[in-house]
Amino acid sequence: MAMTPARKAKIGGAIFLCLLLLILIFQNMSAATSPITIRIFFWEAGLPPILLIPFVFLVGMIAGYVLRRKK
Repeated sequence: MAMTPARKAKIGGAIFLCLLLLILIFQNMSAATSPITIRIFFWEAGLPPILLIPFVFLVGMIAGYVLRRKK
């Protein structure tokens, strides 16, 4: 099964985004122990950046997938 150019571009883009995510995580590992406080309405949580960065990335990927789907 041959890969189309569009599929190759998607895979290349996904690999590029994952590499950027890893670079961002490793650059912020020194501050991994100090929590960042997040407030949403009346809810408040403190998360270290080492967990917050991948979580926000994952939420963005899921939102992009859901919004991209054709109806």
